[in-house]
Order: sequence, then C-alpha cells, then structure tokens
Amino acid sequence: MDSNRPGDVLNQRYRLDDLLHEFTAGGTAPGRFWRGQDLVLSRPVAIHVIGSDDARAPALMAAARRSATVPDARILRVLDAVTDEEISYVVNEWSRGISLDDLVAARGPLSPRRAAYLAAEVAEVLAAAHSRNLAHGRLIPENVMVDESGAVRLIGFAVDAALYELPDDDLDHDLADLGGILYCALTGRWTGRSESGVPRPPEHHGHLMRPRQVRAGVPGALDDLCMSVLRPASGASSPPAREIHQVLTGFVGDPTGMPDALLRHDDDTSGSATQAIPLPLDGGSWAAETMAVPAVEEPPPPTQADIPTQAGMPAVDDTGEDGVPWFSPRSEKAPPPPPLEPPPEKPLFAPDPPKGEPVRRSRTGSQEAVTGSTGAVPPVLPAAAPPPEPSGKPGRGWLTLAIGIAAVVILLVGVVMAYNIGRGQGLLGRDDDPDDAASPSAEAKPQVVRRTVADDLDPEGDPPSESGDIVGLAVDGDPNTSWRTQTYLQQFGPGGLKFGVGLVIDLRQVYDVATVEVTFDGEPNGLEVYVTPDKPDDVEGLTPAATTRAGAQASVDLGGAQGRYVTVWLTSLPQVSDGYRAEIAEVRVLGVRS
Repeated sequence: MDSNRPGDVLNQRYRLDDLLHEFTAGGTAPGRFWRGQDLVLSRPVAIHVIGSDDARAPALMAAARRSATVPDARILRVLDAVTDEEISYVVNEWSRGISLDDLVAARGPLSPRRAAYLAAEVAEVLAAAHSRNLAHGRLIPENVMVDESGAVRLIGFAVDAALYELPDDDLDHDLADLGGILYCALTGRWTGRSESGVPRPPEHHGHLMRPRQVRAGVPGALDDLCMSVLRPASGASSPPAREIHQVLTGFVGDPTGMPDALLRHDDDTSGSATQAIPLPLDGGSWAAETMAVPAVEEPPPPTQADIPTQAGMPAVDDTGEDGVPWFSPRSEKAPPPPPLEPPPEKPLFAPDPPKGEPVRRSRTGSQEAVTGSTGAVPPVLPAAAPPPEPSGKPGRGWLTLAIGIAAVVILLVGVVMAYNIGRGQGLLGRDDDPDDAASPSAEAKPQVVRRTVADDLDPEGDPPSESGDIVGLAVDGDPNTSWRTQTYLQQFGPGGLKFGVGLVIDLRQVYDVATVEVTFDGEPNGLEVYVTPDKPDDVEGLTPAATTRAGAQASVDLGGAQGRYVTVWLTSLPQVSDGYRAEIAEVRVLGVRS
C-alpha cells in the first residue's frame, strides 16, 4: 500500500488523484483516503485503502456489504469493495459540498429551525438503518455533508467504524452522536461519544452545559431534546431515532401540531416561505446554492409573560389599565381645537390723511411739498447727472488684460528654466548637451511597477484555487504579511501530487520587465518566472524567462522580457513540520512601460 501514488490505477478502473487523509486506529498501520476517478463511468469517487494483510480488512469488506443494504439516498453508496494480494479498498460515491464542521466554523452556528431540519434528516436515515439493527458507528460533524443541491448526505456509513475499529451495531452510540449533531448545529460545539475535531463545549461545575447556556436564543424545545438524548434522566434511555425525527420534523414544519414543550420555541418565522443556508464553496467563497427548508406556519402570538423586558421601560404590574398603573385612558373624547380666525382685510387704497395734512410727504433732504391751495409752485427736482464719457479708445481694456496674461506666462517660463538650469538640465529635463539629448542610448531606468494585482494559479487543483482568499498579501507592500500554499504531504514533481502552483501578477499594462524580486518565508524554493501578454491558465507549453532555486530572497533578472502578466511559478516547496509549504511575503516587479 505504501507504493500507491497519485496517478495509480486500481483494478484497471479507479485512478488515484488526490490524497485527502491518512487515518490510524490503535497500533494498526495507517490507511489512506483518496479522491479518485472512475475511468469507466467518468465520475469522481471516494476510495478508502488499507493493506490486504491489515487486521481491519475483513471487517472493512463486511461493513461495505452491510452499508449497501440500507436503501436511503442520503447515504453515499458503496460502489465497489475489492481485496487483492496487496490492498483492500472500498469505493464510495463522491459528494461536492461542505461538512457540518466546516459550515459552523465558517459561518457560526445555524439558526434553530435550520439546525432542526439538518438533524431531522440525519435522524430519519438512522431510523431506517436502526430498523435493520445497523449503526453508522462514527456519526461526527465531519461525516455529515450538505451537498451542492442543499441535500444532507452521510458519508462513511459503517465503513468508518470498521476503519477505526468501532462497533457498527451499537445503536445507543449512534443516538448519542445524533444528539451531538443537533448540539453542534445549534452551538458550534461537539458533545457526541465519537472523537471529532470540533471543540468541546465548556463545562459548568463538571457538568455538560445546555445548548441555551452556550448560545443565547436556542428554543427550549430543542434544548430539552438535546439533553434528553445526550443526558437521559436516571433510569431512562434515549428516545429512538424515529421519535427524534418526528419531534424535529414537527418543530420545522407544523408548530401547531407539536407537543406543548415544543410550543415554547422562539425561532423566527418571518420572511419568505422557505429559509436557506448559503453554502461556502471553493476556498471560502459563498455561492448561491442553498439548502431549502420547508415553509412553516406563523406561531401563535406570544403571551404577556413571554414578552421580554426592554431596557428603559417602567416597571409594570397587574394594576391599572393594560397592567400599567400610571396610564389611564380618557373617559371622554378631547374637545376639538378652536376655529382659526380669518385674517383682517387689507384696504385696496391708502386712507385719506387727516384734515390739514398734505397728501404726500417729501423725502428726507428734499424741499417740503405744499398743497395747491397755498398758491406755491411745486419744487423743481435737480436734473440727473449725465453718464460719464468713456475714456480712451474702444478695445484698450482687453489689450491691457492680454498684456498682463503674457507677462505672467513669461515669468512662469523663466522660473522653470532657472530651476532646470540650476539642476544642470535643459528646458526639456535632459542634459544641456544636444547630442546627449538626441542620443538613442539614453534609455529610461527600470522602476518598481505600482498598483499590481495578484491572482493564484493552480491548474491541477480541484477546484483550481490555491489560497485565493489571501493572494493579495503577496503584493500589499507589507513584508510582514504573506500568501501561502496549502500544506502537501509530498514534494512537487513527477512523484508528487502536483507539478507546481504559483501567482499571476497583473501589471495592468505592457512593460519591458527587467527584474522580479521575491521575498520568501522559508527556504529553499524552486522558482520559474514567465512573462506573457495574456493571463495564463497553465504554464504547460510556455517558455520560462528565468529558472532558479532561491533562498529567502530572490532577484530574478529577465533582461527586458515584454508582457503584461508575470507568473511566479513554484516547482518545489520548503519542508515544514507537517509536510511541504511555501510562503511568499512580497513580489516586486521592476520594468519600463512599453
């Protein structure tokens, strides 16, 4: 089994592509979990491989046969089980999606109704298996998947228990793990019997904390159900999977038909007819695929005792109207406001002056007006002064303005010339020697290309992404942040999982690239540099502009290779404690704009 490598074909049908995990149990030799390809049906498959002389091989074959007897589409089916002279392997369906442990780690705990829906799906599968006296044996969050269509799928049914030397007929073990699945979906913590990578919840005085003690807002119905499965009362046993499924289905779909205990839930039911869980796919990006949950009816309105106290509201008791002693409604309606008074009428003409007063009074400084009855003539007003004669000839004002503007321009040109002469340069910024200014040998010096954009390049990956969420750290100008590859169990090359991965630096326009400077965290690193006019999807068929083996610093001379995209391709990685991984702290490109 140790001789298996990526690219090997088992039974002339199943090609081993990606080594996903190595597992051990006790003192047994390690087994391997592969992502492979069925060459006959052209579909991806999952393959568990152990040695044919391994003590677990007979149990693994028997578990594969028992798993195939459960007729439920939510179990990833066993497609093949083979033992030959060297290895024993089981082939299962492959499911794209996300496991429950990754889902709660990326987005936090699920809402109560979504958590109940997911646990109800798992409980229904267990009910079908338990009716045949079969158990999953290792029901952990890592083995509960939500696939691309939103369906809940179980992986490793009975097979995982055989590989980890666990019994596959312990139904109580399955029920405890089922309670742990509901607890994990509600709180992001794991409480089942099987070992999982999800952290355990805190304890209170040596006792398991209830879900609503770990996360606020968990409905009492789900809280009670979790504890009745995980910690049944003295002398009692956990309810069977069929009853757990019925309770959870009632919680999700029909609150009016649930037991009284379930009516205490406070899960939100507002919004559209279906709720959805967004699925994170391909390295952390969130796609539009959703896990649909059946529509629910509106719950009955909460009673006064269920309404939470709000800060800032006065204390209330049972006295007074509506329980508020300081509030009492009016016994009679308030009187209407008084009508608005109409505005006073304004006279159309000015009133007559008192007897003996003139009709009009003269303005201040003018001669006093007299009435015609006095026999005096009205005063003679002074004549208006004539407008001043325009001085000078027409157009002289514009001429003066043009002369002023020209003087300012001449002054600015003189300042620029004086500044350049003081620096030993001519008016155009070159040396005063006209021969040097016209010489074609005076080339521009390479400068650091600013505002570059980086993208990851992993043509052999599935999906083709290599830490794409942190790729910008390689060109952010901060050497304390870095982009890093995944950790691989084998070195790159013909004997490894891949031939290489890298970064594509977009210079945003065409440059004559002189030098590429790369700062690594760790050494040594195998390095190839490509310069292309178009963004590459793969380096196969391209000719590298430079190839080197670098330490912590690499300055690669490209001699003016022309292009817009610079690809830094890693052909070998430094060795770390758990495999092989490279980290690039900074990439700088120096060149001249074409």
